[in-house]
Parts: sequence; structure tokens; C-alpha cells
Amino acid sequence: MPENRTGIPKETKVKWISLAVLVSVSLLVTAAAAWYCYQLSAPDTVLNAQYYNLDGVKQAPRDVQRLMSSLSDGCFITGVLLASVGFLTWISSTGFFDMLYYGCHSLKVFVMPFRAPKKPKSFYDYKLEREAGRKKPLNAALLVGLAYLALAALFTVLFFNV
Repeated sequence: MPENRTGIPKETKVKWISLAVLVSVSLLVTAAAAWYCYQLSAPDTVLNAQYYNLDGVKQAPRDVQRLMSSLSDGCFITGVLLASVGFLTWISSTGFFDMLYYGCHSLKVFVMPFRAPKKPKSFYDYKLEREAGRKKPLNAALLVGLAYLALAALFTVLFFNV
């Protein structure tokens, strides 16, 4: 494994850098979503003022409750997006979609004009070729997404207990 001047293997360094970028971008998305939800839940907006004046709602939520609700929403949005992308990446690394890829590749060979039609590989040969080129998946998106979902659950519990 090639090493750099620090003695850290290059693959390990790339994984840590990609994890840092993933966490940084997801924190920005979470903060933007939470800020938007916080602004949307202000009790002085026209829609919320009408809602809070209806019978059955005694008072508008306090600022701490609004903050917990907004953080929960922001973490949930980011968590669902990251966890679903990570889950699909993990499933794809198992070879689950190989049949779909093979079908699309075979269709492309028959439909492309100006090319001499060549005999497509058998599915078995295609699957062996894909297995040889398959790398171990980077499960960072799935793990970070699950962490955000856990944070969303924590902020939801705090919302009801504050």
C-alpha cells in the first residue's frame, strides 16, 4: 500500500478526507434545514398566528421547543437522505443490481446505431467480471445517516420533555 510522508496509507487518508467532507456538507445541510424550519415555526407569522388562535391550542411553543423541533426536522431530513443513499450503495456492492445493469448494457448494445452488433457476453461472464472489479463499499454515508436519525429521535424526545 503506498504511503506518503506522514506514514499513513493513501487509502486510509482518502477515506478520512471523504468522511470529513461528508460530515461537513451534511452539517451545513442540517443547519440550513433547521434554520428554515425554525423560521417557518415562528408564532408571529400569519398562518401560525391563526393556528395558535384556534380553540384547543392554549399557547405557542416556547423558543426552546421550537429549537428542538427544528433541530429534529433538520437531522431527520439529512439522516433520511444519507441513510437511503448509503443503503443503496451497500445493496449495490452485494451484486443485487447486476441483473439490471446487464439488461441495460445488453439493450444498449442492440439499440446503438452505427455499431456492428456484437454478441453480448453471457450473464455469468458479466457477473464474474463485475465481481472481480467490485471494491469494498464505503459505508460512511449509511453510518452518518443513521447517526443523524438517532439525533433526530433525541431532539424529538427533548422537544416533548422540555
